[in-house]
Amino acid sequence: MEAICIPAPHFGRRRARWVSEDSYVRLEVRLPAPMVRELTILANAKGASIARVVTDELEHLVSDDRQHGPGEEN
Repeated sequence: MEAICIPAPHFGRRRARWVSEDSYVRLEVRLPAPMVRELTILANAKGASIARVVTDELEHLVSDDRQHGPGEEN
């Protein structure tokens, strides 16, 4: 599998990372408690992990950006 570059963000890590395209990378985020509550309820209803639900939801956002370009309305 090909390696992809994850660029250095504005905050946190100061270097770009190269990872295998099929790997999973840990991302730590702080979310508002009501959002975590809703994500947990959704995950429980689906019988899935919160990580799986968040990955699915973010995939929709990322795929929309790929189709329409970041910052453009859908």
